[in-house]
Amino acid sequence: MKSVWCALACLGMHLALAVTTVAQVGTETSISGVITDSSGAVVPGASVAVVQLETGLARTAESDTRGSFEIWALPIGPYEVTVAASGFNAWKAERIVLTVGERRRLFPMLSISKLTQEVTVVGGAAESLQTDNSAVQTVVQMHQIRELPLRTRNPVALVGLVPGMRFITSDSGAERNAYVQGLGARSNATGFQIDGANANSGMDEGAMGVSNVETIAEFSVQTSSFDASSGRSPIQVVMASRSGTNDIHGTVWEFFQDDALNARNAFATEDPPEFERHEVGASLGGPIVRDRLFFFGSGQARPLTDFRVYNQTVPTPSMFQGDFSHLGSPIIDPTTGEPFPGNRIPADRISPASRFFEPHF
Repeated sequence: MKSVWCALACLGMHLALAVTTVAQVGTETSISGVITDSSGAVVPGASVAVVQLETGLARTAESDTRGSFEIWALPIGPYEVTVAASGFNAWKAERIVLTVGERRRLFPMLSISKLTQEVTVVGGAAESLQTDNSAVQTVVQMHQIRELPLRTRNPVALVGLVPGMRFITSDSGAERNAYVQGLGARSNATGFQIDGANANSGMDEGAMGVSNVETIAEFSVQTSSFDASSGRSPIQVVMASRSGTNDIHGTVWEFFQDDALNARNAFATEDPPEFERHEVGASLGGPIVRDRLFFFGSGQARPLTDFRVYNQTVPTPSMFQGDFSHLGSPIIDPTTGEPFPGNRIPADRISPASRFFEPHF
């Protein structure tokens, strides 16, 4: 029941924020550039129109006296960009995909018009160059989040795709947060954002409130050279949630694990400890008013039975003296490959460093 109410609350928040967004937040994108003609001269007064292909969101701008234009606060997704000016053929990029926090710069070149025609750029990759953002970052996209195997079903675990980064744990501690670590930074030195809002817990700086994999559209991992707008932490994980589009789309899923499918824990004396995990859920998104207002909601339930096995071995005083005679397993001499007689390591074979540190354990 709690998951249902959470899903309804999230749906209400999405509806409340879906109408318009004024401020630029960390997950939003921008398109800018300089418009020139075939001789390299700038073209002032050109009209620039961008349209989000999935939602119909349209924004316009006009190039200034230097031929420059900027369009800010664009949600992530695929866009069509059209540039038009009097006396020139129209220029169009049919599909430019903007990722989380991206600042895309274009360089449209207009040709003088003799007849009415349009120049279409397919893909647009050759026309763009990332010069406005110095951040070293990796974007983990929706198809990776949904299709790569995730033992914890936590999308943050995919930071392991970024060189030098690793996912430590999730679903543990008082706040059941997620933690990452890498590139010399501690596990409490990563900043997390969801749709521009801080997602770090106040207790230990882990990521809290991260939704299921069907809810996160994509996220970026910024590891260096990002600007002050990203926050104070040396590593940033910036997530963007999914939204509704002009097409109705939805999913239903179940994720299942069981101890019968798992290997025995190295410290378990019998069969694998009891473990059973079911995750069931659904998501649905679509239009309320086409091209203007959308909805998206997702919810899940997770019954979990989990018994963990820990290594409870505590060294005895005799072990520190090299006496392992009470163990059933032989202690092997690494120089000969044979067991030590009586499972006792001779005193002259014990490292002086070990003798020094032994009183401090």
